[in-house]
Amino acid sequence: MLELISDKLDCLCAFIVNEDNKRSWEQWEQSEEVTARAASLRDTAAQAAGLAEKLRALRACAGITDRNLYLSMLSGTIDEECRYIRAVRP
Repeated sequence: MLELISDKLDCLCAFIVNEDNKRSWEQWEQSEEVTARAASLRDTAAQAAGLAEKLRALRACAGITDRNLYLSMLSGTIDEECRYIRAVRP
């Protein structure tokens, strides 16, 4: 199950960073239907990432580790935001 979730999140990550898809988003982001579906996809991805993290935690407790592209990028983004917050706060 973890492998399936990880594969799907990796596909989503590749979709998000694809330059053609970025251009398409700029073209369609004003559509209420598109923004509603994008919000739904973000919610689903967040739930899937949460489930993947729980499954990874169980594996880590059993001594098995692994990483995937989506969660690596997510972790990097969180680290970057934390550094920004620390820099902004006096």
